[in-house]
Amino acid sequence: MMGAALAGRLTLIDLLLLLGVLVVVPLGMRLVPLQGRLALRVLCVARLAQPVGALAVVVAFILPAGWIAGAIALELVETRTPRTAHLAPAAALVYLGIGAAWLVASRLGLRPMGFSPAIVELTGVHFHYAGFAATLMGALTLEALSGRPGRLALAAEAAALLLVAGTPLTAAGIATSSALFTIAGPIVLAAGVLTTAALSAVAVAPGIGHRGSRWLLRLSSAAVVVPMLLGVDYALSRVFPTLPALDIPTMALVHGDLNAVAFSLMGILGWTLALRGAGRLEHEVAMIHLETVIAAPPERCFDLARDVDLHQRSTAASGERAVAGVTAGLLGPGEQVTWAARHLGMERRLTSRITEFDRPRRFVDEMVDGPFESVRHLHTFEPVDAGTRMIDVFEYRTPFGAIGRIADALFLRRYMTRLLLGRNAYLKRMAEETV
Repeated sequence: MMGAALAGRLTLIDLLLLLGVLVVVPLGMRLVPLQGRLALRVLCVARLAQPVGALAVVVAFILPAGWIAGAIALELVETRTPRTAHLAPAAALVYLGIGAAWLVASRLGLRPMGFSPAIVELTGVHFHYAGFAATLMGALTLEALSGRPGRLALAAEAAALLLVAGTPLTAAGIATSSALFTIAGPIVLAAGVLTTAALSAVAVAPGIGHRGSRWLLRLSSAAVVVPMLLGVDYALSRVFPTLPALDIPTMALVHGDLNAVAFSLMGILGWTLALRGAGRLEHEVAMIHLETVIAAPPERCFDLARDVDLHQRSTAASGERAVAGVTAGLLGPGEQVTWAARHLGMERRLTSRITEFDRPRRFVDEMVDGPFESVRHLHTFEPVDAGTRMIDVFEYRTPFGAIGRIADALFLRRYMTRLLLGRNAYLKRMAEETV
């Protein structure tokens, strides 16, 4: 009954905005082509927080517009502010933050600059789709065509710049009623979107191995032509009232649906399948980096780090024990061990294998079977004046998608870090006692 009542009072614009927040944004956040440690860390935080923001938006739409709904929707803004020097993906994320702010204003019942409630909400929709989704696909197209011979890379770069410029120009036209901005914004934006769509269909799609991805990108590219032309026509009619144009409800139905579902959703799904097929789209890898200085030679530290008996003693608090494979002594190249222990209130088993071995410099153990999607633990031993710097790089992927990432942010990373610190402290003590 509650669901039916909610569906009955949601407008088409409401549904388009919810589609963006619940479907398009989560898919798109995994595709943002950022580089650099700081940018990736901030993006990771945004990805972890996004489901919380999305839930807040749903609650905000259940409540009637007002201060309570707006305060809940405000939770969304905190998930939208990563920074990076890469212009197109950075702009996509900035526009997502702006869209979130207009969503908050809509749920608060505010009317900035005297805009009608419909325009306030439509601005939020505009920045989610034209701002975030279209600019993101422009950035992905540019990345795919970078380094290509001829003028393809240059055209992709020009399209991305047009997308970055078009969204704020369009918003400036709405805010200032300037005839120049009102006309220039949609034309610049349409030029960027249509150029990106053409490049995606003609230059990117043919080189993708996944058949479904190729067709999704082509259909997405074809579907955006009509809404872009309608957007330019609507803008021109605001300056030249004698020109025929669709009204806002019809624009939402035709322009909005084609942009949201046919162009944005199908396009991002196409890119998701393409990157997954190329092995570039995985669940986000969490990483714990620890360094421990030990007053002992690297050979001694290396051997203690692969000592099954020492590991069991260092994890006595969780009752960790070797139950299969190498159950005592030192692990060697290609050997594996199965650990059983009680973690977070449950009995768990994890089998790992030594996949790289270079004594006394480094070795790697990787999960073969266990509760994670993957685990890779790189152990490095560097000689220093004080003895050895032992470096642990522990990379893992949690199961259950967004739920697993939220659990990692709330408690799992801290728990794993505490286990590793305890093991390292015990190893350091044993190494220094036997020197």
